[in-house]
Amino acid sequence: HDMKKLSETCVADNAPGRAHGKVAFKGKVSPSMIVRFYHNLMPAKDWQPDSMVGTETAEYVFTRGNQKLIINVAEPEPDTSILTIVVNSAEAPIMTG
Repeated sequence: HDMKKLSETCVADNAPGRAHGKVAFKGKVSPSMIVRFYHNLMPAKDWQPDSMVGTETAEYVFTRGNQKLIINVAEPEPDTSILTIVVNSAEAPIMTG
């Protein structure tokens, strides 16, 4: 894909093992092509499609273990997409006692 990276942020919470990353891309590609691409790619990498949050928002959620990946696709103009990928990683707390 001819997608240019717009921004990237990575936030590590104070809690060990928790991280939050966000990347945004923009390119001359239709949203449906991006969605198809990820729906083929993600299961091959052990990510399971979670809830279809709603086709109006074009937001798709994949989970792998305790990680969650949210893909959001917007179409500001025809055949141009802004793709935002958010990764949430939350380690389960270890119960002791």
